[in-house]
Amino acid sequence: MLNKESPETSPSTIVPLNIALTYPVKWKTFSIARDFLQNFYDAVGYDKWHSGFSLSYKEGVVKLEAAGINFNYEWLVHIGASTKRDGQETHAGYFGEGFKIAALCAYRDKKWTVRMRSGDWSLKVIDIDHQIDGKHMKMLAYDVVEDKSDTTCLELDGVSASDYELFQEVVNSFYYPENPLLGELIWEGKIGAVYYSAKESYSDSLPFTFGFGPRGPVFCSYQLRGSIPFDLVVCLHSYEERDRERETIYHSEIIRVIGHVVDNISASGAMKMLVQMKKVWRQYPAKNYDSKSWYPIVNGLVRRISENKSTRDSFVKEFPNLLCVSPVFTQYGRNRRLQAESWLKKQNTKYILGQNTFSLLGYKSLEEACEENGGMVMDAELLPHEQRAFNLLEEVVQDIYGDFFDSTAEYDQRIIGNDSPGATGMASLVKNYSKKINSLGITFKFRAKAIYLKRRCFDALKFHEALGTFVHEKCHVFGGDASVSFSLALTLAMEYLIVKRSELNSYETRWKEIFEILE
Repeated sequence: MLNKESPETSPSTIVPLNIALTYPVKWKTFSIARDFLQNFYDAVGYDKWHSGFSLSYKEGVVKLEAAGINFNYEWLVHIGASTKRDGQETHAGYFGEGFKIAALCAYRDKKWTVRMRSGDWSLKVIDIDHQIDGKHMKMLAYDVVEDKSDTTCLELDGVSASDYELFQEVVNSFYYPENPLLGELIWEGKIGAVYYSAKESYSDSLPFTFGFGPRGPVFCSYQLRGSIPFDLVVCLHSYEERDRERETIYHSEIIRVIGHVVDNISASGAMKMLVQMKKVWRQYPAKNYDSKSWYPIVNGLVRRISENKSTRDSFVKEFPNLLCVSPVFTQYGRNRRLQAESWLKKQNTKYILGQNTFSLLGYKSLEEACEENGGMVMDAELLPHEQRAFNLLEEVVQDIYGDFFDSTAEYDQRIIGNDSPGATGMASLVKNYSKKINSLGITFKFRAKAIYLKRRCFDALKFHEALGTFVHEKCHVFGGDASVSFSLALTLAMEYLIVKRSELNSYETRWKEIFEILE
């Protein structure tokens, strides 16, 4: 126990901390600063942090001060004891645990003099000699004396100007309404808050999630723990941890944290938040379980918006040209998607594509919009002269290409009867599981169920256009438009036509004869 003599005559009490100076823990300056500040933050509280805490620097001495906060120095001795948010108390939580390790690293590694005072005591961090099993050890200790102070103050002597700048940045790693990283408030509730991110620079000395960079801060339990790739600040106050580790949280955990906020956010807040996340509106999980996908966040925000008619109407008014796209898993679905995407490319209106949950706001799917505007292929009756022309194109292909294509494969000959579709031709495909290859070693990935040509191709003067389109569609048995195998097959197929151009003359004559009969 401390005696009750005046500070001038009071003898000191040496309090051993049972931590050897050789204890193998190495904290960077940032971690030391954050743990010292954390203790004051826990004591003062986030709502009074801006006004109730001060940080100053003069001639190598950093001072951390909080008025009206007092506690017993014994909280600096025992590891694991907590007074954090205990009833009406305002003591710091787990103060001793963090303070002891921060003090060790500051004293031993940074060579700082560490002093603290609060209420009726003050202490200085020192080391003492100790014998363990006959071996001489240096141990961390407190030199404590009775004192009187109206404030709680931590003094660190020997701090460089650059280290003090780091202390200033660390202040912003704690959540408080006046934090310069926070912009305009979007929503606030019991479990957290969402803000626009401020124009204030987010220093890369502060924690940020790998891959996202210092963009949108994410605060968990009032502490900056990661970031998101949007101009938003997301705060989850009820985030719980089982330990004191302060590593930056990962992408998948960021999704989980934001998900808790989305579950509670208002409809108007959800709309403002969703607008900032526009670049991931269409995103779907890359696999059945994708913990890094933004799909559930966008999904949740859209659902929140859909629950309020006024907000729903506002969103649709701001984004009138949005279409929903769902993953396609069947060849029929892929064929329709290709047609719809081809139609979309030719539209003057700039459409935004979003996941299927946007249908809750009244938006149509891409395929529905395409169909309503005549963009889907419509079958027309195959006229006799068109069938003869189709058969002639197949004869040319078998003559020119030999076993480049599968001559035994059967398909339906179809006419595109409407003018709206962007494509001159189309192939309706089904998956080929036989893994058959052609004479050049290219695998037949699909089988053509039907090949379509637009009616305007069947003209006496359009033999080469019709043939080129027909060959293009035939090449889709090797892959889709963006595939390497399709590009290779199409390139080789076009070379065939160039090399054997002279052989096409007789076929062109026969083609014209088909149409002369009609005249």
